[in-house]
Amino acid sequence: MADPTSRPSRPSAAVPPRGWVVAPQAPTASLCAEILRSGGNAFDAALVGALSQGVTDPHRSGIGGFGVATLYEAARGRAVAIAYHGRAGSRVRPDQWEADFEGVSPDGFGFLVKGKGNDVGPAAIAVPGVVRGLGLLHAGRGRLAWKALLERVAAFAEEGLRVPSDMAAYWRRPGLAGRVATRDRLALTSAGRKHALRPDGEPYAEGEVLRLPGLASAYRRLASAGPDDFYEGEMARTLLRELGPDVKFDAKDLASYRASEEPCARIAWEGMDLFSPGPPAGGVTLFQFLLLAARHGDLSKGLVSFEAMDSLGRLLSRIHEAKLRTQGDPAFGGEPVDRLLSDAYLKSLADSPWPEEPKGEEQGTTQLCVVDGEGNAVSLNTSLGFNSGVFSDMYGFPFNNAMQCFDPRPGQPDCILPGRARYTGCAPTLGTRGGRISLVIGAPGGARITAAIGIPLIGLAKFGMTPPEAMEIPRFDGVRRTILFEGRVDGAIEKRLAAAGWTPHRSTRPYGAIGRTYCLWLGARGWEAGLDPSEPGAVVVA
Repeated sequence: MADPTSRPSRPSAAVPPRGWVVAPQAPTASLCAEILRSGGNAFDAALVGALSQGVTDPHRSGIGGFGVATLYEAARGRAVAIAYHGRAGSRVRPDQWEADFEGVSPDGFGFLVKGKGNDVGPAAIAVPGVVRGLGLLHAGRGRLAWKALLERVAAFAEEGLRVPSDMAAYWRRPGLAGRVATRDRLALTSAGRKHALRPDGEPYAEGEVLRLPGLASAYRRLASAGPDDFYEGEMARTLLRELGPDVKFDAKDLASYRASEEPCARIAWEGMDLFSPGPPAGGVTLFQFLLLAARHGDLSKGLVSFEAMDSLGRLLSRIHEAKLRTQGDPAFGGEPVDRLLSDAYLKSLADSPWPEEPKGEEQGTTQLCVVDGEGNAVSLNTSLGFNSGVFSDMYGFPFNNAMQCFDPRPGQPDCILPGRARYTGCAPTLGTRGGRISLVIGAPGGARITAAIGIPLIGLAKFGMTPPEAMEIPRFDGVRRTILFEGRVDGAIEKRLAAAGWTPHRSTRPYGAIGRTYCLWLGARGWEAGLDPSEPGAVVVA
């Protein structure tokens, strides 16, 4: 059974023979390490780890979702991105929610419409990409057979999840930033009530066991039939029949869906080559922040200072304001990556006006970092958004609500169009020194991911922090003229920020309010790992 209660102590810096894993869920990290110990490589472990998160984080991650990964293939000395974004179906219309538009979500993550039709229900679902994405990640790279790996994770799903405290609290908290509460999502359909709630209709409590036999059967089906069955086989037909006429994609949309292998965005930074996915993922946004912070950030008094929070917050505010205009799905326009990372464009961002006058902490993505003894590495995100509340009755998994992040106003840069993938902040990132993998980092966090990765990276590379020290930095983010920050920031800094023109928004949470960061870092003492203190995750040495 997946038991999240143990949190392994931080391992020594000795280079392990088989690899390292860090994940937000201890059972996922342990299962990945098991795969490495049994002769698998980083790509095998990443496949199993991502699917296991459908068990350990069942309503924020899974095969009904989407995501992106960055891989380093040591034998070829190259980094590539695997993109499996959710895409709008052929039945969508740009104006389908125009008359119901209420505004941008206060936390900057998505849009609000009357009736919440882009948040919950069949119309909120984009074509899921996870299964074909993981199939592409593993094909030609993994050492162990797909069938054996899927059978192992099916057994893991069958054992179920002993509910950790953070998950029990997540299921019970109210809706944030205008969205539907999690408990109401899970109760939206009879399939959701059957697979996600107790017989009395309430969410599971801490320590209780959530059984997932439907998900186990889905994994066994995929083990025998292969990933294509989800898109054009019997499994696809079952899912479409269950989803009914209100879903905005059809059998042709599913069958034609393709994950893609793409070049990474790349920069030289602090003696490393960094690699992260390009648009519509968030790697370019992260790189803009790192490059601008080096040129315009005031780090003279450290990262936990008024000077750093004010200067970096203003840069983040400008970057966030520009990203949706320039970093949408490249198949539908957008600026070339080289231009977005050029000196001229970065200067225009730095010189742009501070945006005029958005708060929230809800995030629905998960993260996995793996490096093996051969130097292969994976940083991977999968997400359901906040999930649509629509579950497969036969297979027990929820579908994404990716349509919530498309702009309901026709003609806007990220508006609803058939086949389009929406912008996501996901930025699973790798770094190399001299062709050797030296960094694996990523974060869940929705609109906060840029800050969640960028601030700890600055701590690691510029201030010589260890990964645990970098994870302890109180994080912050600028959204227009609101500065969001975790509860540990000194009150004197808050007063100075207000005097400088910011609207401060202090989280009640000491950790995890500005994303939740996980990393593996090859420093002077060898490999070390860092994980966000807000979640019951784990570092495991294989």
